[in-house]
Amino acid sequence: MPPCVFLLEQALSARALQEMLSSKSELSDVSSYIGSPSILLYLHKSPPCIYSSEAGFLNIYFTPYLPLCPFTQLPLAEACWWTIHPASKQRSVGEKVRIGDDLILVSVSSERYLHVYGDSFSASGVIASFQQTLWTVIPISSGVVRQKSLRMFLFPLHWPICPIEPSTSSSQHYLTFNHGHMTYHQSVMYQLGSISGHARSLWQIEHTKTKWCAGFFSWDCAVRLRHVTTGRYLVAIIVNVNAMPMALAVSSHVLLYFIKDDKKKVEDREQEGMGDPDVRLGETLIYLQHASTGWWLSYDSYETKKRGVGKVEEKKAVLLAEGHMDDVFSLVRAQEEESTSAAAIRRSTAVLTAFNRALDSYTNTSASANSVPNATAASFGNSPPTGVMNGGQSPHQLNMEEVNQCLEDLIEFFAQPELTEEHEVRQAKLAALSNRQDLFQEEGMIGLALETIDKFTGTFRTRREFAQAVGEEKGHEFDELGNYLYLLLAALIRGNHENCAQFAAPARLNWLFNRLELQQSFAEGVLDALHCVLTDSDEALNVITPHHIRTLIGLLDKQGRDPRVLEVLRSICMGRQGGAVRLNQDLIYDCLLPDRDLLLQTKLVSQSGSMRANLFVGTKDGGSMYTKWYFEVFVDALETISHQPATIRVGWCNTDGYLPHPVGGPGWGGISLGDDFYSFGFDGRYLWTGGKRKLAVYPTPEEAKDPNYAKSVVEGPHLKHGDVIGCLLDLTGPVIQFNLNGSLVKGYFQVGYSDDFRLALFCFHDGFLHMTARASARLALGGNQGRLRHGPPAGYAPIIDAMQPNQRLRLEPVFSFGRLDKAIYAGPSASPMPTQDVYVPQPINTNKVHLPIVVERIRDKLAENMHELWAMRKLEQGWTFGEKRDDVLKKHPNLTLFDKLPQNERQYSLTMALEMLKTTFALHFNIGYESLPEGTRMKTVKLPSSFIQTNGYKPQPLDLSAIRLSSRLEALVDQLAENTHNIWAKDRITQGWTYGPTEDNNLKRSPHLVPYSETNANIKRANRETAYDSVKTLLVYGYTIEAMSGDSVEHGGQNALGELEEKTTNYRAQVTRAVTRGKWYYEVELLTSGMVRVGWATALAPPDVVIGMRGSSFAFAPDQARKYHREGVAYGKFCQPGDVIGCMLNLTERNISKLTVRLSVRTPDVDPLSYIKKMIFAYL
Repeated sequence: MPPCVFLLEQALSARALQEMLSSKSELSDVSSYIGSPSILLYLHKSPPCIYSSEAGFLNIYFTPYLPLCPFTQLPLAEACWWTIHPASKQRSVGEKVRIGDDLILVSVSSERYLHVYGDSFSASGVIASFQQTLWTVIPISSGVVRQKSLRMFLFPLHWPICPIEPSTSSSQHYLTFNHGHMTYHQSVMYQLGSISGHARSLWQIEHTKTKWCAGFFSWDCAVRLRHVTTGRYLVAIIVNVNAMPMALAVSSHVLLYFIKDDKKKVEDREQEGMGDPDVRLGETLIYLQHASTGWWLSYDSYETKKRGVGKVEEKKAVLLAEGHMDDVFSLVRAQEEESTSAAAIRRSTAVLTAFNRALDSYTNTSASANSVPNATAASFGNSPPTGVMNGGQSPHQLNMEEVNQCLEDLIEFFAQPELTEEHEVRQAKLAALSNRQDLFQEEGMIGLALETIDKFTGTFRTRREFAQAVGEEKGHEFDELGNYLYLLLAALIRGNHENCAQFAAPARLNWLFNRLELQQSFAEGVLDALHCVLTDSDEALNVITPHHIRTLIGLLDKQGRDPRVLEVLRSICMGRQGGAVRLNQDLIYDCLLPDRDLLLQTKLVSQSGSMRANLFVGTKDGGSMYTKWYFEVFVDALETISHQPATIRVGWCNTDGYLPHPVGGPGWGGISLGDDFYSFGFDGRYLWTGGKRKLAVYPTPEEAKDPNYAKSVVEGPHLKHGDVIGCLLDLTGPVIQFNLNGSLVKGYFQVGYSDDFRLALFCFHDGFLHMTARASARLALGGNQGRLRHGPPAGYAPIIDAMQPNQRLRLEPVFSFGRLDKAIYAGPSASPMPTQDVYVPQPINTNKVHLPIVVERIRDKLAENMHELWAMRKLEQGWTFGEKRDDVLKKHPNLTLFDKLPQNERQYSLTMALEMLKTTFALHFNIGYESLPEGTRMKTVKLPSSFIQTNGYKPQPLDLSAIRLSSRLEALVDQLAENTHNIWAKDRITQGWTYGPTEDNNLKRSPHLVPYSETNANIKRANRETAYDSVKTLLVYGYTIEAMSGDSVEHGGQNALGELEEKTTNYRAQVTRAVTRGKWYYEVELLTSGMVRVGWATALAPPDVVIGMRGSSFAFAPDQARKYHREGVAYGKFCQPGDVIGCMLNLTERNISKLTVRLSVRTPDVDPLSYIKKMIFAYL
């Protein structure tokens, strides 16, 4: 058990302690009298301090593994303080405490003694008791304590680890060992560079004689210099009379001498106490003198040749009889990170070297015995717990637990920082980790790890051989130990380009791939090391061969879809800077895709698809669209047949921004519902938008108790067969909500879009290519398109009510390239967005129109005749006069004289007549008047007596049958009819009416609140008759209607360049398929009508430009019978669906021809460049 080391943190007198406690605390009732100085004991290397509780027990034990009370929780508590009393009566109060003195510790708060209880040492502890216990102050020989202001320590320590730096005027060097792990004598060399930049330059100064704890170093004191990395001492071996090169031994020591000549005579006696602090870090310059010979440490320069460098000068450490002025050294404290790495190198080197010797010994023993190596099993597996290379034991004895623990510690020592840490903290840890890797690499630890791997895998090729050597009970450690060795190799090179570059050579890369192929039980560690090499070394990507690819694909065949293998394949295809390595991608394609579909069952190419019904809803000021909509989705099948769960998302999206398309990344191959800020989805448990999810369905108390519930939440699926998802949309918010099986989920979306916010209905069906996951659902829109099971809720309408008149309902993918397996290519969308927006009636503004007096006088006559015509048609339809309107009995109170109409009805007729006149002027028509000849009588329609009503009323409209309208006036009639509809619709919307499939006076829903072009034939006919009657009435009364000059300009005409406003999709072959010479041909068959262009383009033609619009491409438009090259020229005839267009490129004669079954078009003078075939599609 390790010792429990305490540091004397603080010592105060009785009065000082009382004043401090009373000033820091409001408790001033300290009743005990403190007669001795009080101390605060601080536990070394951890924050707890020793304190006394009210019950008399102490929360501290001899073993540091038991719980302690943190010092930070009791910073100045009285229970933390103890008084020291001498146990011997020969010592008086106030006398110094010396090493070996017996003490009695008394608690300041409880006045009890610090006492040990328990029979066995492992179960013993300390308490505050009335029974006295003697405590002895003794030094220990390990540990490091930083100096405090009082320079007081409780245990001895060696001088801090530091590099010894020769101080010269010209340059700075440090002492270091040459590489080599198996030699016992190593030369010590001077190297030029930064101090403490290498682990092998760290030395530790130790006293040769027993000193006080943390005793100082004085002049002429005998010390030993111990190399931290190897643990060996700096000694002298006499080779000849002139030089003494350094070697390894443990018997010699050197003396520290001051740089200046001390002329004073110093008495030759040993100093007492701590000694004089003559040697200080960074301040004192010293000489090093060998104690037994009296020779001085210096260096010897010589020239040598190094590969790739040439002649260089090296300095070797030697001993000279006469010292030089430039042989002076200075001491510099090593950094904590480097000293820790050096200690780790020393320990791991010892363990791995002993392990390698044990493997060599086992191999030699097995070869000499020529039998099954059971004789060595006991010694190989049951060695004492030590990893030293000597010590009297057999050289092949080793503790397997020690090797495993060493590898685990090293892997943890090189662990990468967490991604969740702060940026500054993470960068600091990465810098420290890179420094560790560099130090280990300089000390040859990568080579030692490779040597250990070779010897271990060469000695034991199978688990059975390993079990025969170490015993059956430890045979399972074979795979674990092998993986640890490769994981250690990966940890030493991960993120370090220089270390990874060592494996970029073909020989070492082949070695890794061969290990992966032959030692599949170590696949985890080998893949990790291989992934590090390929990720952090672009050089390795250039030496990948088809054999390497086949090796990885073979693992996919044997082990299935291992994500680690896929990560290695991904790293082969992409460099450090994110650039694609096309050669390796082609190798993977050639080796994998032609006859395998393994990748198609993984997350690398899994795709998602978005389906929608062509129903669109939205809101605008003055619009006729209803604001609350609802639909449901029934889950029919949700079967997971791969490692990925099948999922379904349902929701809404904005048509102005949502565009699903194939991509890589978190979306597993595609942008789908909820992966951007324009769509909002629900998958049965989470709400999705912007690629982020939010929990919306919380577990019930029964589900929370289920231990498998948390796993199902993470792994999915979140829906099951028979589930029903309801989608609610309130455009007044807008607010999007969902319900699951009739229960409203607790989360919702509050969307902050503008007034022209439009949403499209989407059912997101997440499937995987080749049906690796089967998921299907049914869409219930309400009405005859699926009965709603749980709705619609109050105030909501089924989404089917949003279907416009004459609209054909369709369920289709949002984004599709067509059926590529059959070489059928599609345009941007099989069903384009609706041409109409949310219907907002916009009648012609007549506020600024002022009628001439002569025109304004006809208003009353026009209104009266319009009423007469309306009454005549009503009577023809079977209506009669009635005091109250009855649609069943066809009774109407307005079947009376115009003057007897109710005031509001009469005023409405006058207003409509006035608006008709103003609208005519607003449409740029002029109304003139020519007086009729005197005595002219207006001819009226003669109606039979059956038209006489009970109130005596009989309509007498003017006879308009003789009037004929010109084409200009026919156009005016259509415009007046549309404006009449817009005026009526605007008035209805102002009254709170909205669009609906049927007339509903209670809910104020009307099917006629649609654009005039989409109204039914009856509405159009009625409006046209009203407009006809109005125009003819004006003409009967002698008025003329003529178009104003300069306003009848016909606009239109086709753009010569054929510029397109709709969205298009371009298709072209890969640039690697470009042709530069010869004659080439391909065909395109038209399956549907619409905009299509086919042709050729240069390899450098921009992909986002319509073909034929630039000089880098040549196109033929079969729907326009035109050819394009910067401009459009008419050629040939129009093509129809079913025609086949042949595109020929003749680079020999420099021309392009396009042939169909009907025409032949030739485009000459083609520059001899590289060309690729290209097509473009759009839906008009």
